[in-house]
Amino acid sequence: MSSNFNPTEIEQKILNEVRQMLGSNLADYLLSGLGETNTVHCRAFTALSASSQAERITYRFEMRSESGRNGLPAGRDPLVLAALIYMLWERQPLDTRITFKDSDILEKLQWPLTPDSRTLIRQALERYFLTAYYLIDPGISENEPTNGQYASFKRLVIGYETTSVLFPVKRTTEQKMIRVQFLPGFSYDTLSESKRFLGIDFQGLREMREIPC
Repeated sequence: MSSNFNPTEIEQKILNEVRQMLGSNLADYLLSGLGETNTVHCRAFTALSASSQAERITYRFEMRSESGRNGLPAGRDPLVLAALIYMLWERQPLDTRITFKDSDILEKLQWPLTPDSRTLIRQALERYFLTAYYLIDPGISENEPTNGQYASFKRLVIGYETTSVLFPVKRTTEQKMIRVQFLPGFSYDTLSESKRFLGIDFQGLREMREIPC
């Protein structure tokens, strides 16, 4: 997080709630970029396994943007994701799909109901949809190139639809509906006690830190 970024009281409350749901390690990974202003296309993190064995495993995680223009989520984008995860936890849909209005997110974060706020939500959703999360194969030496050497990779947001797709015949002046599809199993695997993502139990990691990509 940028040292110049100060979330409001309600924003911090949402962040704290979601950090508790995800666990600190996974929250540092999924909600990274908060308050940052630079456009980047890759972020990397390392963490150690908490194994009691003599040789611990060092994991490397990355997130990469497939958008050459917008880059990875940054600024207030992670607040939008945090609000969505909070809504997902509240509603507990079986298919990890939630349908909502802009005002649902704006009300939860107590943002003004303005075109700029709505645009921020849409841009955040677009950036998360175009972001992929990677686990580098831990069997690869640090001196070997990592490109193409992934043990696991996933998207967190795998679908995005608006009213024009959901109700193509209906014409209305009301707020548009948005439907977001999270990774299948996200609620069960990630919002449970284990905090699993990319096949790794993030709750069982230690010394999670961001490194140059």
